[in-house]
Amino acid sequence: SWWQDDDLLWDNLMAKTQNKPLLVQETNLMRYTDLRGNGRRSEQDYAKILERKICIGFAAEGAGVIPWVWDANTALNENESSIGLNRCDGTASPEKAMYKKFAKFVNRNAKYFTIAKEPEILLVIPFSLQFSNYQSLALTATKNAVRAMHYYARFKFNVASEYHLDRVTVIPKLVVLPSVQALTDTAWNKICEWVSGGTTLLITGPIDRDPHFESVKRLAELGVETRTEPVLQLNSFLTIGNERYQLNYYNTSAMQSIDQMVWKEDHGKIKEVTLGKGKILISEYPVELNTNLNTIAELYKYAAKKGNITSEFVTDCSNPGILIRPIDYEKARMYLLESETDTDEVFTIRDKFVNKDYSVKLEAGRAKLLLISKEDGKIIDQY
Repeated sequence: SWWQDDDLLWDNLMAKTQNKPLLVQETNLMRYTDLRGNGRRSEQDYAKILERKICIGFAAEGAGVIPWVWDANTALNENESSIGLNRCDGTASPEKAMYKKFAKFVNRNAKYFTIAKEPEILLVIPFSLQFSNYQSLALTATKNAVRAMHYYARFKFNVASEYHLDRVTVIPKLVVLPSVQALTDTAWNKICEWVSGGTTLLITGPIDRDPHFESVKRLAELGVETRTEPVLQLNSFLTIGNERYQLNYYNTSAMQSIDQMVWKEDHGKIKEVTLGKGKILISEYPVELNTNLNTIAELYKYAAKKGNITSEFVTDCSNPGILIRPIDYEKARMYLLESETDTDEVFTIRDKFVNKDYSVKLEAGRAKLLLISKEDGKIIDQY
């Protein structure tokens, strides 16, 4: 988690694999200077960002983080020498105090950190697209999906590679195919198997192409006649339920590389198809490739409702710069609270499992961990 400062949760989730613990290594951040060589951030700023990285690395169902470096980094160049929990003169940086506090929190509560319950929603990583010349589209789609689902819609998901869906041990209630544009037959068949058993599937944009971008007839077999065309307009509208939401493809180079589906009837509406015991929700548009994250979030909330999934908590926090992500352990629940906004926020969380309210004050740019007992809802500990 060294470089992706704008997408730390995405960075951690995308690195995970099924049935293996994720240990994040080389956790720290690069020092940046302006044109005159002055540092752009203070030591306190670095400590805040590093705190977010550490908390996300642990609380995204990870196994922990390893810093680079635990001491001073005097052996390398001038830029690298400023990285470390100690300064070059041997004194401790603000980052070290934060690391110590976090380590004590984990040590005090180690007995509660059992294997976490799998989320009910699964995002499929579109590697057929990511390993093509359109790699940037796959990265954009998954980054927007992570942010819209977690920061806007207030749901959470796990991820799995389209190449290894056979490793998924807990069948999800909702599967999201985020603007994949192309997909392997193996992945498609596995997902359809889940849907036949009761899973809900959300498809956004074209799906009728194999990894070589050769045409296949997937939706036609489900009774949906469609064709694939380039996105030629920068603004569209998607009807979700009874509301219309804007899609904006400005500054995405959509005309050069992004495709959409087109059908004759019900243009701009979500199609719903039944397959066995489950259902498939289909949007013509590659929604995750548009820049309006609120529209993506509304679509995800709609799909979650169709899949009979409810959020694990209720909050009065409407700031999409605040991440609230619960983790369900055997005897405790832990909330990851992370700020990516420049104002302090005070808000309330009602945990539906224990049916209790918790008042939170989160400083700008900081992260917190709130550990609560599943038995009586009392706060066990906080970081």
